[in-house]
Amino acid sequence: MTLSEYCLAKFQINSRSYFVARKTTKIKTIDLFHQLSSAHIFPKVYFSHRDDSEKRIAYGKLLSCQKTPRISLKNQIKGASFDIRFYGGKAFESDPEKTHPFLAFSKEYFFMPQHEITQNNNEFFHHCYDISTHETFSPNFTGLTLYEEKKTPTLDFKVIDCSHFPNNETWNKRIDSLIEDIQNNILEKAVIARQSIIKLDRKIDPFILLKKLQAQFSHSSLFCFQFKKDAAFLGATPECLYTRKGRHLRTEAIAGTCSSRASTNLLCSEKEVKEFGYVTRFLAKKLNELSSSLNQDKSKVVDIGYLRHLYSLFEAKLLPEISDDEIISKLFPSPALCGTPTQTAFEKIKQLEDFNRHWYASPVGWISENQAQLIIAIRSCLISAQTVNLFVGNGIVKDSDPQKEWNELNVKLKPFFTLFNHESTQL
Repeated sequence: MTLSEYCLAKFQINSRSYFVARKTTKIKTIDLFHQLSSAHIFPKVYFSHRDDSEKRIAYGKLLSCQKTPRISLKNQIKGASFDIRFYGGKAFESDPEKTHPFLAFSKEYFFMPQHEITQNNNEFFHHCYDISTHETFSPNFTGLTLYEEKKTPTLDFKVIDCSHFPNNETWNKRIDSLIEDIQNNILEKAVIARQSIIKLDRKIDPFILLKKLQAQFSHSSLFCFQFKKDAAFLGATPECLYTRKGRHLRTEAIAGTCSSRASTNLLCSEKEVKEFGYVTRFLAKKLNELSSSLNQDKSKVVDIGYLRHLYSLFEAKLLPEISDDEIISKLFPSPALCGTPTQTAFEKIKQLEDFNRHWYASPVGWISENQAQLIIAIRSCLISAQTVNLFVGNGIVKDSDPQKEWNELNVKLKPFFTLFNHESTQL
């Protein structure tokens, strides 16, 4: 594609007008993980949605915003119309007074990339962007270096230490206290998380780790956000906040957990069905406030390879002018991430957790005018230099057993522990 064939359009982004140029080129087959690993420009993003065949990477920043973007095409000036995507997320912010390792991550941050590469089956396209506040600008489409993977990457490191916050004994005491509050009708459910800190003898590449993780998970969305050289947040999550195409929205209830090897029938488990019911009722109520029509599929069990969950799909037609910011505010956090009643559960999280969740269990993904894909960043870790912070949580209800809940935390993180392959992480 020559420079004369680029597309140009006027967009309004959060009440400001910009002229955006895009040049799209079909490229040879590449390894997206290796491409991000080798590129020397930040920020970098890998994103593949569980229900979408398209995989995408993005890097380099043309424009950023500290709030959820509102995007609208005002005038198609040259070439075919196109979407522009902003990648990012919004912090959970469970307790701003507590420490967290997400020092390179703002409370809310979305950016428009300079380079975007999409893979759909065996076809790869490079989308290069430039932006200006003036219509008559001459786009500067920077060249793209394609990196060839010459050998299979390895994760070469040793685990020096692995610590959990809280530890097993403290966890059991806290969950006992929480169950007592539930039995006394102070609340019905709370989702409590644990942070595990793994010290390594050297730095590891987050994109190689993510590539290894994808073989461990099924029915999961993969993501990695690296805003600076020594800080990357990544994971493989079964949970999606929502997918939007135009005014059509899809979201889901996912809750209740057991090992894929267990004989448990989740649909017949009173504890798991009750926990799942909190989520389905919450979504039905919130979606009715956002939409003109709503459908919910029958509940079923979904297998993600090493775990099973209860699952139900919701589809809604959004009311006119409903923004992504409004959708996020309504749907997040759900009882699957916080508990119920929401404010009481939120206070319990602040009281019982040792850390500020920040981007853990938060909405991450991408947003454009016509589409959006936002997932929930659970089953995740933050890599900072030679330290890996692993995050995992469980929903606690009246019938919960503290030690079984602790064991479930470890089952949820088994794919990570398998990759680290060290006795201190085999819990």
